[in-house]
Amino acid sequence: MAEKWILKDLAYWVKDDSGEVIDGPFCTECWDKSGSKHRIFPKDREPMVQCPNCKNEFASPPLFHRLRPDVEESRKKLRETMRNLNRMEPQF
Repeated sequence: MAEKWILKDLAYWVKDDSGEVIDGPFCTECWDKSGSKHRIFPKDREPMVQCPNCKNEFASPPLFHRLRPDVEESRKKLRETMRNLNRMEPQF
């Protein structure tokens, strides 16, 4: 099984022969400069991500949300709560 490296959302990913992503995301700086694979992690503040090796930090909303799906799920719950509150009759 051969691996194919692709660049998507400002990071490298590994796909298999069928085109399915099997690993990643990896830092482009580390791979391009030294050929070393270092996984990118989300920071505490959205949409920042960072490589723990070279400390390269950058904004990538698609990458952040892929790594932290819980953030978008919390946002959806908050929107639904706000919609429900707006539908309620005022109580005076």
